[in-house]
Amino acid sequence: MFPVPNTGPASRWTELTDAAEWSGAAWARLLRAAAPAVSQIAELVRTAGYLPDQEVMTHGDIDQKNLIASAPGPVLCDWDLAVPLVPRRELADVALSLACWDDTRIAREVVRAYRRAGGDDTPPAERTGRPGPASRSPPRLSPRPAAGPVGGTQRR
Repeated sequence: MFPVPNTGPASRWTELTDAAEWSGAAWARLLRAAAPAVSQIAELVRTAGYLPDQEVMTHGDIDQKNLIASAPGPVLCDWDLAVPLVPRRELADVALSLACWDDTRIAREVVRAYRRAGGDDTPPAERTGRPGPASRSPPRLSPRPAAGPVGGTQRR
């Protein structure tokens, strides 16, 4: 029901690009140029695997539009699409999104700030020598989640 890795569109990238070119879409050449990156990303998704046992309930859409500056510090809003995600995967998405997908200095600083705030992006097997638990009870969600620290992830 929630985000599960799907490389279907990447597998069909050539077909999709051909269809865009055939229809005369002005952006078709951009699709063709993106093919190597799409292929690499799809391979990373395939090799990373689906890890539902490592998921926690999290915001799922942390980016500029969902951050509000306030006197005590940033507030994370728009929790209506909270989803279960692997924290280090959301961290990567947040870091790249806040870096506008091209400034690695900003992305690295986001990761450093997450770690300074106590976030742990180490896979469970590397922390403990064992894979994460095979099953977990779903978290109890309140109807109105309180705004937590920016970049934070709910822990179980």
